[in-house]
Order: sequence, then C-alpha cells, then structure tokens
Amino acid sequence: MITTTFGFVLVALALSDEVSHVVALRQLSIPLGTLIGILWLKERLSTFKALGLVIMLTGLWMVVN
Repeated sequence: MITTTFGFVLVALALSDEVSHVVALRQLSIPLGTLIGILWLKERLSTFKALGLVIMLTGLWMVVN
C-alpha cells in the first residue's frame, strides 16, 4: 500500500502546478490519523498531542498559503 500511495503522490506532483498543495495534502494524513484515533478509538487527548496537532496544522496552513 505504501508503494501505491507513493506512486499516487508522484503522479499528483507531475500533474500539478501547485506542488505545495500536494505536499500539504499528503502531510494532512498525520493530523487526520490522530483525530480518528481520538474520536473513533477513544484515545486520550494529551497536552502534547494537542500541541503537536496545532503546530502541524499551522505549518500545513502556512505551506498552502
């Protein structure tokens, strides 16, 4: 699966004029995975996890804009 998703990323990078959007969308999987773990798997939201999410989402927003 990793090879397939990496192939999709390479195709998207080749076809896109806005490479930063492709990179930001790819990295968005990390905060989404964390949120799914918190909401669906009932993981505990610690201070460090919340801070990490805020920092990562802020960085992704800065890359896109």
